[in-house]
Amino acid sequence: MTRYALALAVLAAPALAQTNRYWVEPIVDAWDDASNWSLTPSGPAGGGLPISGDDAYFTTRSICFYTGPGVSPAPVFDGVILQGTGSGTTQLLMSAGTLETGALSVGHNGPRNEVHISGGTLTAALLSVGLNGGEGTFTALSAAQVNAFNVKVGAGDATGTLDIEGGDFDFHRIDVSTTNFVGSGTGVGALNITGGRAQGSSIYLGIDGPATLDQSAGDLEVSVILAIGYDPAPSVHTQSDDAVLDVYGQLSIGNGIDGHGIFRHTGGFSNINELVIGKGENTTGALEFTGGVMGANTACVGAEGEASVTLDGGGFYPDTLTIGESVVAAPRPQRVTVRAGTLGAGTIAVGLGSGTQAHLDAFGGTINAQHIAVGADSGATGTLSATAPSGAAINADRVTIGELGNGTLSLDLGATIDTPLLEIGGSPTHSANAFIYGGTLRADTIDVRPDDSTDDQLTIQNGLIITSDLNIAPNASVLIAGDPGLDARISDITNGGDLTFNGIFGVLSGPFLGPPFNTRLLGTITNNGTFRSRTTISTEALAMSLVNNAQTDVLTDDVCVVMGFVTNTPTGTISVSRTSPIASGILDVRSTAGLMNQGLIELDDGQLAAPNGAVTNDGTIAGFGEIHAPVVNNAQINPSISEPAETLHITGGLTCAPSSILRFVVTTSGNTTIALPAGDVALDGAINIAFASDVPLPAHQTEYELIRCDAGTITGAPASTAVLGYPCEIVVEPTRVIARSLRCSPADVVAPYGALNLDDVDAFVAGFLAGGLIADCDANTNLNLDDIDCFVAAFLAGCS
Repeated sequence: MTRYALALAVLAAPALAQTNRYWVEPIVDAWDDASNWSLTPSGPAGGGLPISGDDAYFTTRSICFYTGPGVSPAPVFDGVILQGTGSGTTQLLMSAGTLETGALSVGHNGPRNEVHISGGTLTAALLSVGLNGGEGTFTALSAAQVNAFNVKVGAGDATGTLDIEGGDFDFHRIDVSTTNFVGSGTGVGALNITGGRAQGSSIYLGIDGPATLDQSAGDLEVSVILAIGYDPAPSVHTQSDDAVLDVYGQLSIGNGIDGHGIFRHTGGFSNINELVIGKGENTTGALEFTGGVMGANTACVGAEGEASVTLDGGGFYPDTLTIGESVVAAPRPQRVTVRAGTLGAGTIAVGLGSGTQAHLDAFGGTINAQHIAVGADSGATGTLSATAPSGAAINADRVTIGELGNGTLSLDLGATIDTPLLEIGGSPTHSANAFIYGGTLRADTIDVRPDDSTDDQLTIQNGLIITSDLNIAPNASVLIAGDPGLDARISDITNGGDLTFNGIFGVLSGPFLGPPFNTRLLGTITNNGTFRSRTTISTEALAMSLVNNAQTDVLTDDVCVVMGFVTNTPTGTISVSRTSPIASGILDVRSTAGLMNQGLIELDDGQLAAPNGAVTNDGTIAGFGEIHAPVVNNAQINPSISEPAETLHITGGLTCAPSSILRFVVTTSGNTTIALPAGDVALDGAINIAFASDVPLPAHQTEYELIRCDAGTITGAPASTAVLGYPCEIVVEPTRVIARSLRCSPADVVAPYGALNLDDVDAFVAGFLAGGLIADCDANTNLNLDDIDCFVAAFLAGCS
C-alpha cells in the first residue's frame, strides 16, 4: 500500500506559507502557463503557477489541460478545488505527469465541475466529488493511475459521480452519498465501474442517502468491507456483463439501524469472503440474481434485519449459507428464493437465531448442498418449500427439519428433493412437520424422530415418494393420505409412533403397473406404535407385509389390503371395527402365508380376510364380525366381547388344536355365537362358558347354540369344559355345538341337577354361612334374609 503511504505523507507534510491561486484565463488552456493564474478570484492574470502548499481554485467556467505542474521539483498542493460557476462546464483534463494534493474537490458549491484523467498519476489524501451543494464528476480512463486515500462522492446536498473506465484506481475508503465534514446536508452519489481496476480497503454506499454502484466491467477489489445502504432510501449495487468483484473482508447489504441496500447481480463474477444481508435491527437487504456467478465463504441472510436473496438465473455458491441468523427486536422475515439458476452450498441453515422467520423457497432452478438444516437452533423457525410446474430440484446429502427449532418442509407439484437422509424432528420443545403435497421425494432413509413429548409429523398426500426405510419414532406421526395421484414406493416402515392411512381424497388406488404408478409400498411395516387405516386401499396399495408389535386399527368403513403376510406378535393388538350401520372395516391379507396372530385381534363387527391363506391363532381373537379364511386356533377365541352377544362368522372352517380354548360369553338364549356358512369344524382343546352377570336364571334344559355349521360337519369333541355362572352341559351334534342349562330351580344349587333334595339345602346353608355366591338366590350379589326367603320359596315350589 505504498500509494496510501504517499497520500498520508502529503497530509503529514509541514505546512508552507499558503497562497491561493485562481485559474482566470483563457477559457481553454494548459495548467503550466503561469499567465493563466491569478492571486485573487477574477483578478489580473500572471499570478504564477501553483506551488507546494498552495490551493488551486477553478471558480469560473473553463477547460484546463494538465500534463504536469510546470514547476520542479513536483509540488504537493494543499488543495485543488473545482467550483466553477456560470454557463458551460468546468473541466480539468489530465493526460500525463503527476498531480499530488492534500484534497481534490470536484464540484464544491458549483454545478457541472469535472475531472477527467486519461494518463499520468494523481495522488490525493482526500478526493471529494460533489460537495456542499455542488455537482461533480470524476472520470478515470485507460492509462490513469489514481491514488486516493479517502473518497467522498456526493456529500453535503451535493451530487457526485465517480466513473472508473480504465487504468488503476487505488483508494483507502470511498463514501458514496453522505454528509460533509461539518455534518450539513446529504448528498447523492454514484460510483460507476466500466473498466480498469479499482482496489482499496472499504466502500460505504449510501451512508446518509440513496447511492448507486454500477459495475459492468473491470475489476473491483475490496480488502475490508463493501457496505451497501445505511439510509432508509435504498442504495443499489448493480453488477453485470464482464465485471469482477473480489471482497476479501465483508460485503454487507442493508446496514446500521434503518439501512436499505440492494445488490443486483446480472452478470460477471463475484468472490466474497463474508456476505451479510440485513445487518442491523431494522435494516432491509436484498441480493437479486439474474445472471453471473457469486462465490462466498460464508453468507448470512438476516443478521437482525429483514433480508432476501432471489435467484432468477446465474449461480450463488456460498460454502455456508445461514438464513435468519439473529433477531433482537420483532421477528423480521428472512428469505432465499430460487426461481432459476443454481444455489450451491456446503451447509444451508434455515432459521438459526432465536425468533427468526427464515424461508428457503424453490420455484425452479437447482439447490445443491451437503446439509440443509431447517429450524437449526432453539427458538428459530425455518421453512423449506419447493414447488414449480417447470421443475425445481433440491439435492442434499442430508436434510434435517426441526432438529433443534421449529421446522417445516413443504413439497409440491413439479419439485424434487433428492437426499440419502431426511430427518424430521429432534427438538424436545419445538415442532417439525413435513408436508408432501406433490412432486418427487427420493430419500434412502426418512427418520421422523421427535424428542420427549414433541409431536412431529410427516404428511404424504400426493406425488412420487421413493425411500428404502421410513422410521417413525415414538410421539411422531406419519399420515399417508389418499390422493389418487400418490405413488409411494416405500421398501420398509418401522413405526414407533402413529402411522395413519387416511382417505382425505377417498382412496389409495391403482393402476399400479404403469403410469400413473399410484401407491406401491414394497416391503415390511414393523409396527411398534399405532397403525391406523382409515381409507379404502385397493389391490396393491399396501403391497407389503405387516409385523404388528403394538396397535393396528382398521377403523373406517373401508378396506386395508395387505399383499404380504401379517404377523401380530404377542405384544400386538389388531382392531377391525364397523363405524356405520352398513359397511365394516376390512383387513384383507392376500399372501399365501395369511395372518399369524400371537397377540390380540379385536373384532367390533369388522372383517378379516385371507383369501389365499389362513388365519392362524396363537394368541386371542375376540369379538364378533366375519373371518373370511380357514381359522386354525392354537390358543383362544372369545367370540363375543359385547352384551348381548353377537355372531362371529367364519367362512373357511375352524380347526381347534388340543391347546386351544373357545370361550363363550352367554347372554341370551337362541343366539348363535360362531356360525360357519361353509367349511367344517374340528373340535379339540377346551370350551369355556361364562354367563353374563345380569343374565337371569335360565329355564331347565335351555339351549345356547355356540357353534353352527350350515354346510359342513363338526367332528371331535372338546377335551375339557369349564362353566362360570349357571351349570350347563356341552353337547356336540353333527352340525352344531350347544350348551344346555341344568338347573331346574333357583334352589337347585348342586348336582345332581334336575331334582331338589337335602343336598341342595346343605349346600345353600354352607354357602350362606361362608358368604358364597351359591347362596345368592335372588342374584343381586348381596347375601341377606331375602336370599333365605327366596331359597325356601323356590325349594317348596319344586322343579319347573
